Amino acid sequence: MSSCNKSTDQDDNIKTLELKMAPVSTQNEGEDNFSVGQASTSAEFPTVFNTDTSRKIIKKGDLRCRVKNVATARTKIVSAIKSVGGYISEETESGYENNRKEYSITLKVPAKNFDKLLQDISSTADNIDNKNIQIEDITSEYIDTKTRLDNKKKLEKRYLELLESAVKIGDMLQIENKLSEIRSDIESVERQFMQMKKQVVYSTITVNFYSQASASETGKGFLYLVGASLNEGLEYLGKAFFKILSFWPFVLILLTIFIFYKKRKRELSQ
Repeated sequence: MSSCNKSTDQDDNIKTLELKMAPVSTQNEGEDNFSVGQASTSAEFPTVFNTDTSRKIIKKGDLRCRVKNVATARTKIVSAIKSVGGYISEETESGYENNRKEYSITLKVPAKNFDKLLQDISSTADNIDNKNIQIEDITSEYIDTKTRLDNKKKLEKRYLELLESAVKIGDMLQIENKLSEIRSDIESVERQFMQMKKQVVYSTITVNFYSQASASETGKGFLYLVGASLNEGLEYLGKAFFKILSFWPFVLILLTIFIFYKKRKRELSQ
């Protein structure tokens, strides 16, 4: 009887392993079936649907404008972005080119404050050269990605349950390999979803502003121009001197010929 009981327990373990994983449905892709045996389970694995159907909008704004003073304008922009709960993600300052001082700054602002911040920045400009606003509706893609992520996590849980029931090394290895694939997919989809979520929550505004530089700022006043002209003249004179000096072999030959000629002429006159 003891032998029979052990046999019964072993059969129960085998039956537990002989479960065929039902596929998980997604809107764009299906999951491979995994089977440890030929029998199938009657339990179905339901598709997870995302209940959040609100519109998901990505807003981007580009603004180029002229200001009186770049430093003052930047201070106002920093103050404005802080007041609406945003932050600076990137900024670049250039030197004076074509008598212009330029600055570029990229801002991340909560989507609800996008219009307000753009208006505040525009009001600080002397002249707006260009303003461009892009609005992208990614609701379908957002819901689809969220659903795929939830389904993959459910599938991972199901394989973990199967792994706990497995007793054969071969079955365990197959399940662990499948789990590794699923977890890799989860990480990839999760990164995509988090990036999408961040773009929806925080809109982006890129501001390029510049100011005309004065002579005192660039150092190109009257005295600077006089000094620059003198330096340029000396530079040309130095170049001419070294250019002539490079012909010293020809000068030496001519000088030798001249000396020989003068000496010969003197001899003939005597």
